[in-house]
Amino acid sequence: MNGEEELSNLALEEQLREALVALEQATTRERQTRLETEFLLESLRDLGFAERSSEVYSRSMDMLRKTVPFADALVVRSAFGGEPFKTVAFTNDQFRDAQFEMGTHFQRVKSGIAVPVFNIRSVKEWQNQSEEVRADVVSTLSIPIPQETGCIIIVCTSPDKGAFNAVSTQAAERFGLLVSQALRMTRVREDELQTA
Repeated sequence: MNGEEELSNLALEEQLREALVALEQATTRERQTRLETEFLLESLRDLGFAERSSEVYSRSMDMLRKTVPFADALVVRSAFGGEPFKTVAFTNDQFRDAQFEMGTHFQRVKSGIAVPVFNIRSVKEWQNQSEEVRADVVSTLSIPIPQETGCIIIVCTSPDKGAFNAVSTQAAERFGLLVSQALRMTRVREDELQTA
């Protein structure tokens, strides 16, 4: 075998290895997508049987932890566009009375985008929070819960800089849509109970 044939064989071998790696990556992505879909369907089934919105909020934070690792979380709600966000559910008492103004960060989230924050020092909405509220919060992931009126956001927190990546952000966006659907189902049930 001459030098050219050897180089040609090495090039083919390299292409084959690259193709195998690409196939393995595609298989992993497919498996991950299937697991996420199963998780989302199971979560919707569980959340859909909640009797009150507060139950949906609490359960959603517990379920979200299965796909997005975070230290603590809170759910904030603004009944109307310009009102400050008030905390309606939380995993840590430090967030019980937290309120957030509608700044640039939450405007982006309200538009339907899950927004990770590398360090909260750069976010106006966090700068005017008390030391108690900011304790052990360095990075966040804010997840929109689409609503017909008002705005609901799940905020995941971490004591580590840059704790939330593109994978967790995509999973969180899909989860936010699921929570939105569960809240609609719960509100219908609440209305039916009140009417009865």
